[in-house]
Amino acid sequence: MKIDRVIGGILQHSASSCQGYADTIEVILMFLYVDHTKWDYSGYLQSPAWKQRKTEALVKAGYRCEKCGCFGRLEVNHIRYDNLGNEKPEDLIVLCDRCHDLLGKDS
Repeated sequence: MKIDRVIGGILQHSASSCQGYADTIEVILMFLYVDHTKWDYSGYLQSPAWKQRKTEALVKAGYRCEKCGCFGRLEVNHIRYDNLGNEKPEDLIVLCDRCHDLLGKDS
């Protein structure tokens, strides 16, 4: 993954949203300080940028599991990881624990 592509994607996302540039700078700095052979996934999940995307996904799903429709303990999961740090809404899915476990067994 080339840094110019990652930074370009982050800047493009930030410019198209009302978030401002603080989150963008934080994500860029996180990228610069991680081993580029592996993404600092757990660090990213603590970032304001991820927390915003997670909240947006939960709101879009109506705070329900997108597989079974239950309310319960919900998690926002990545369907794909190639846009990590620059996810689109369709890259994420809200699942309850049960559906997440079933999904893991199917893959």
